[in-house]
Amino acid sequence: MSVVVLPMRAKQAGTAAKPAGGAGDVGARFDAAGSARPAQAPHGPHQQGSPAHEASDTIAPARRRPAGRPGGDASPSSRPAGPPSTTATPPARALPGVSALPFQAPLQEPAVVVRTFLFTDIEGSTRLWEHESERMRAALVHHDELSRAAVRDAGGHIVKTTGDGVHAVFTDALQAVRAALQLQQAMAAPVPAGALALKVRCGIHCGESEARDGDFYGPVLNRAARVMGAAHGGQTLITQAVAERVATRLPPEVTLQDLGTVRLRDLASPERVHQLQHP
Repeated sequence: MSVVVLPMRAKQAGTAAKPAGGAGDVGARFDAAGSARPAQAPHGPHQQGSPAHEASDTIAPARRRPAGRPGGDASPSSRPAGPPSTTATPPARALPGVSALPFQAPLQEPAVVVRTFLFTDIEGSTRLWEHESERMRAALVHHDELSRAAVRDAGGHIVKTTGDGVHAVFTDALQAVRAALQLQQAMAAPVPAGALALKVRCGIHCGESEARDGDFYGPVLNRAARVMGAAHGGQTLITQAVAERVATRLPPEVTLQDLGTVRLRDLASPERVHQLQHP
């Protein structure tokens, strides 16, 4: 019995034999830069190397949007790597409605300088308010007018009123003496019928003081107030420091009477005082 050898049948119809190797293999392909591209199906009847095959087999490069436009088309991996950004962080935004102000050095307080202080008070004012309140009220208005005029005419400044008196400051000791003289002479003038006559005592002292917030501070003010307290109605007392500054500049009709050294309440050191003598 003879054996007939039949040739091997081709694969099922419609199934093409896979070419061995070559550029047309189905699988991972590499572009010119060496990056892996997804596998693509065969191109049918087109031959490799033909224009139709090259057009379908080439991936068009991604378009780049101009710099500064949001939402570019290209993915981060397809963009060329550049140098690190050197853009500086923008400055902080100013608050709405708040404008930048130039730097200003803090204001300096005035230096400690020598000033002269005048304190005045009405003698027996408490008793007069108790027994003559209506007449005292009218007399005090007149007193205040005369006090302001005397300080103003002498070139001084009233710092404050102290009950029934004033506290005034001057740059020159002679100004304070002139203000006290004018006030004493005005208060000694005859008063209208029915009006209340008042007597004022004055004290003047000069020394270093500090100006702050519209007021003055320093031991000189305490001593001036205590000198005023040592005087009686119609009398003006000045300290040795004031006498040394005004003795040679007083009007001919005005003189100083040395009363010696006196102890002043609550002050550690005594004070040599002089009484202002005037017509």
